[in-house]
Amino acid sequence: MVRKFIPNKLILIILFPLISSCISHHMLEPYTGDIKSNNTLTNNNNTTVIDAVNAPVINPTSGTYSRDIKVAITCSTSGASIYYTTDGSTPTASSELYSHTIAISGDGTFVTIKAIAIKDGMPDSSIVTRDYAINYGQVSTPTILPASNTYNDDISITIYCATPNVSAYYTTDGSDPTTSSTPYTEAIVLNKTATVKVIAVKDEMLDSTIASNDYTLKVSTPVIDPASKTSSVDIPVTMSCDTPDATIYFTTNGDDPTTLSTPYVGMFTIGESATIKAKAFKGEMDASDVVSVDYIIIPPPPPMPGGGMPPPPGGMPGLPPPPM
Repeated sequence: MVRKFIPNKLILIILFPLISSCISHHMLEPYTGDIKSNNTLTNNNNTTVIDAVNAPVINPTSGTYSRDIKVAITCSTSGASIYYTTDGSTPTASSELYSHTIAISGDGTFVTIKAIAIKDGMPDSSIVTRDYAINYGQVSTPTILPASNTYNDDISITIYCATPNVSAYYTTDGSDPTTSSTPYTEAIVLNKTATVKVIAVKDEMLDSTIASNDYTLKVSTPVIDPASKTSSVDIPVTMSCDTPDATIYFTTNGDDPTTLSTPYVGMFTIGESATIKAKAFKGEMDASDVVSVDYIIIPPPPPMPGGGMPPPPGGMPGLPPPPM
């Protein structure tokens, strides 16, 4: 068997036209397709790569909020539709179509939002989940000043609250206040015994607990001068009261005074034994306690026959006492 030798150079000359044709028609063919906005790569023949729809973006982020919120969902893939659920279930094209912000409101509310973005001709996006809780918090209990006590004149009441920008409402009849009660805008002038109750409110927070103070407004007990005494001469009597503009009424027969008794207008004189009682009144304030004094007037001794005066005890001055 005779083997013929074919030089390598000759083989290369024979195969070169075939290799060149392959390279020019296939391997070096220029790409004339488009990279579309939806991230789909195409060439002259067919689609070679298809990316999924971009995942939706949900704002705000998951968390606990002290106020009502509105949730917005967006997707950067043009033309994609967003579907969502608020019960934690998996969203599909049959779920709620997103068209506006989602309101989450009410103290104690907890919502899980899940969203998916869908577009024809593209794989669906991944599912995005956000968890939201609403916890309003409570307005601080208001402080009422001055403190509960008994006062002997009109008082000015002020209300404070540590929570800023609240609205306060109050009552003075002991009933629980609501937002329909009297709004607090300035100091409250109290001129009678009362129970003041206050509530503070603010949007998207729980109302404060009710603060309550008890005020007794009572006229000061009058002072009668002098105090109880015994005298052989008339006694000048004055009265006073520490409560401004109070009116004092008195009796001299031992009865408790009322506003129908004799009003005190100035000093007077007691010429015979008497029990004097006095009581002070002012407007709607509680009347004062009754004060009482006893005056005993010693009458002068009766005259002696002939108009003389009886000798003082022990006989006449300068003379020995009569024999026993």
